[in-house]
Amino acid sequence: MPDRSQIVALAKDVIAGFSLADDPQVLGFRQVYAEGSNRVFARDDSYQAVTVTFGTRSRGCTVYVCENFRGHASVRFDESNSVVYIGASCRLRKTVMRARSHNSYLLVGNGVTTTGRNTWACTAASDTSPNVLIIGDDCMFAAEVTVRTTDGHPVYDVRSGRIRNTPLAPVVIEPHVWIGKQVTILKSVRVGACSIVALRAVVTRDVPRGSLATGIPAQSKPLEGKVWARTPTMGDRRKAMHFYDRYCEGDQAITPDVGQKNGAAPRPHSVFGSHADTSRKTRNRIALFVAGIALAGLQLLTLGATFWNEAMVP
Repeated sequence: MPDRSQIVALAKDVIAGFSLADDPQVLGFRQVYAEGSNRVFARDDSYQAVTVTFGTRSRGCTVYVCENFRGHASVRFDESNSVVYIGASCRLRKTVMRARSHNSYLLVGNGVTTTGRNTWACTAASDTSPNVLIIGDDCMFAAEVTVRTTDGHPVYDVRSGRIRNTPLAPVVIEPHVWIGKQVTILKSVRVGACSIVALRAVVTRDVPRGSLATGIPAQSKPLEGKVWARTPTMGDRRKAMHFYDRYCEGDQAITPDVGQKNGAAPRPHSVFGSHADTSRKTRNRIALFVAGIALAGLQLLTLGATFWNEAMVP
C-alpha cells in the first residue's frame, strides 16, 4: 500500500486543487473545531451541514471541508491518525463517511453528488498500512451505494496463520463516474474515469476507463466512444467532454505507479489502449459545434416567424 506522499500524489491526479499541507491556513482553511488532538478545518460556513464525531480512541484525526458544501453528511472516526477531505461544491445527501481503522484516508473530490443515503467506509484493516478511499471530481452516486476498502474481518490461512484477504491497493474512483442505485464497490479496485456502474452491480475488480460495468460480480465492456453527461445542457456536455478528453483520449498517464497489485504492469493510459484515434476528439468537438449552430439557427427561425406573424396582422 502507498505511503502518505504517494497517497497525496494519487489524489492530486483525480482531484483538482488537492493538497494536504502541514499548515491548512496556507490552503485557505481555518480551524472551526477541535477536540483533543483532532481538528476540523473549513473554507466557509457550509461545513455546518457536516456532522463530525471523534471516537474515544481517536487521536490526530483531521477533517477538511472545502467551500460550497450542500446537503448533509456525517463523518465518524473510530481510530487515530486519519484524514477525511471533502472537495468544493459537493452535494451529498445522507452520506455516511467512516474511518474505522488507523491511518485511514477518505478523500472526496470537487462537485461529487449523491441522491440518497451512501456509505463510504475505510473499514477495519488487517494491518497498520494506510487504508485509502479516493473519489475523483464530478462523480455522481445514486442512492444506497456502499464503498468499502476492506472485507471488514480477517481471513486466516489455517496452516501458516497468515491473513489472506489483506487489501492490495487503494480503492480509487476516477473522475466523472456514474454509479447507479444499490451498487457495492469492494476492496482494491479502481473504477476508471467516464465509466458507468449499473444498478446493483458488485464491483470486485478494476473497471477500465470509459466502460459500462454490470452484474454480480461486475463485468465491464467499453462504451466505444460514448460519454455520459448529467443533463442535456451544453454546459454539462462540455464538462463531460473535458473529462473524456483528459482521461480517455490523452497520451500521457495520469496515474502514478503506486498500489499496483502484485507487481502488475501499470494500467493502460486509455480504455482505447495505445491505438487511440486522436481524430475522434476532433469529431466530438465538431459535433458539439454543429449542435450549437443548429440550436442557434432554430432560435433565429423561431424569432423570424414571430416577427413575420406580427407584421401580417392588420
